[in-house]
Amino acid sequence: NREAAVIGLANIGLDAAGLEAISPFHCVIDPRNGAVQIGRSLSRLVPDLQLGGLLDGLMVVKNPSGPPTHAHLSTAIGRLVVLELPTVSNLTLRVQAIPCTDGNLALVGTPWFTDMSHVGVCGLSLADFAPHEAITDLLLLIQSQSSSLSDATNMADALSALNHQLEMRVRQRTQALEEKTSALQTEIADRQRIESELRLAQKLESVGQLAAGIAHEINTPIQFIGDNLRFIGDSLKDLMGILGHLTPLLEAAEANAGVLDQAKAVRVAAQKADLPYLTGELPKAVEQSLEGIERVASLVRALKEFSHPDSAEHKATDLNHAITNALTVARNEYKYVADAVVEADANLPQVVCNVGEINQVLLNLLVNAAHAIGDTSATRGRGTITLSTRRDGDWVELAVRDTGTGIPEAARAKIFDPFFTTKPVGKGTGQGLYLVHSIVTKKHHGTITFTTELGVGTTFVVRLPITPPATKA
Repeated sequence: NREAAVIGLANIGLDAAGLEAISPFHCVIDPRNGAVQIGRSLSRLVPDLQLGGLLDGLMVVKNPSGPPTHAHLSTAIGRLVVLELPTVSNLTLRVQAIPCTDGNLALVGTPWFTDMSHVGVCGLSLADFAPHEAITDLLLLIQSQSSSLSDATNMADALSALNHQLEMRVRQRTQALEEKTSALQTEIADRQRIESELRLAQKLESVGQLAAGIAHEINTPIQFIGDNLRFIGDSLKDLMGILGHLTPLLEAAEANAGVLDQAKAVRVAAQKADLPYLTGELPKAVEQSLEGIERVASLVRALKEFSHPDSAEHKATDLNHAITNALTVARNEYKYVADAVVEADANLPQVVCNVGEINQVLLNLLVNAAHAIGDTSATRGRGTITLSTRRDGDWVELAVRDTGTGIPEAARAKIFDPFFTTKPVGKGTGQGLYLVHSIVTKKHHGTITFTTELGVGTTFVVRLPITPPATKA
């Protein structure tokens, strides 16, 4: 059943018997991909390959890569074709695709072993290999070399084209990356500008909210200063009246005449002016006025330090003094609902920071504490806000503790998010704690944490490095 069909290779004057003689591993396929002639040695290696059967599954075309079909192999005429046999390990067929007179395609060549020990394993012997004539082998070798050179040239051209495409893609990707980088830098600059404007807006908002309270704080000492000055003015009129009677008394005493009458006149003036009262109250009025002036001055100083325009400069700052300023500015926010207690470390080192931003942190935490206590003052009475400082190695800790409502569990993971607030509409914007977190962590390389318990209160702890990493020697 495997008798050789009569096949003619007109272009090289070779018939079927001659084909079998020079290539026992040959195979001839028709345009429908069926095998019409199979060499004796190939039939032993691939017993599943039958006349009329397909090469698909029994052979794999490695070069040029593609299916083992008449159409694909016809494109490789004149080239070296490499076939692999999946059922035979360590063996490939290196053949030439030669057209036949009847439209069939002959695959003529020889096996190539990567390990000669497999020759015996495959059941082959020297008889399976056709004798070779030197000139024929040389011609085949030259053709193979020419084909290889052609393949190499084609591969080089393809590689050059691929390199060109790769360079184009790299340039395109590089340009796209540069555009994205530029856009990202612009976005970062915009975000920094917006964040700076947001901090300024939040500070102005805080000043605006505290303005009425600050005005009230200033009004109280100004009012009793005015009352005292009016009292001093009226008292001075009475004293001037007494002094007016003392001059004639002195003159009469010097002349030793009418002294008694003049003494009586001084007595009457002193009784009318209530001299003992004046001598007791005038010093007090002056003292209270000076105290009031000092209160106004301290409030103005604190407000001036708080509202001073921010700069990028970090300098050594006394946090205990910053706490005093924050309490002075925010006094009207907490004085009706809570007492402020300061537990300051007297030996606290100065911290290198932006004082304006730290003032903002203190004020926000203090106002939040006052509001938290204010929400419970109707039922629990007056609360307490405790501000404390302490040193912890190369860090300082600043804690603000209140006896307010505590933070609901559902809100604890969001309190540092922008625009998140638990306060009623119109009372909070959700920017305070977000800016506090941003100032502490991003601007000062610090941390902020909190502990809270519903109905007991909340403690915020701010940790700042004494010397930020950027300024260390």
